[in-house]
Amino acid sequence: MSEANAHAFLEHVRRRPPLQKCIAALKGRSALRDLVTIAAQEGFEFSEEDYRAAIVTCSQGELSPESLDQLTRDMGMTP
Repeated sequence: MSEANAHAFLEHVRRRPPLQKCIAALKGRSALRDLVTIAAQEGFEFSEEDYRAAIVTCSQGELSPESLDQLTRDMGMTP
């Protein structure tokens, strides 16, 4: 599992509108877990933490890991 795989998955999703729709439909506390499962089915192994780190990196540091954690809690994506 790695942050690099999460970055690769993000790029993979950008090129696949049907996959974008599938991911956009994820809701609630299990959304991030479900996203990681979908990624694995697409051949990209990474953890929820790896995905969070990739998002922070993609935002060029504008989101701190703490801010991202708060955001996912507010969205009901974490317990």
